[in-house]
Amino acid sequence: NINSELEKLGFQNLGRSVRTNLAVLRQTNMPAVLVETGFINTDADNALLDSKAAATAKAIADGILNSFDEE
Repeated sequence: NINSELEKLGFQNLGRSVRTNLAVLRQTNMPAVLVETGFINTDADNALLDSKAAATAKAIADGILNSFDEE
C-alpha cells in the first residue's frame, strides 16, 4: 500500500522484500517497515523527494492507514 501511494507521486516501485534481520526492525514488538524513497546518488530521486517532501510523508501515512483498513 505504501508503494502504491508513492507511485502516485512519481516514485518508482521496486517492489518489497521481507528482511527479518535488519537492525532497525528486528527488535520491534509491533508491525514495522523500512521505507526507502530513493537512492542518494540519483539526482532524479533526490529532486523528487526535495520537491515533494510533505506529499511523500502523506503518501507513506496514507499507505499505512490503507493497510489497517484492509484488516
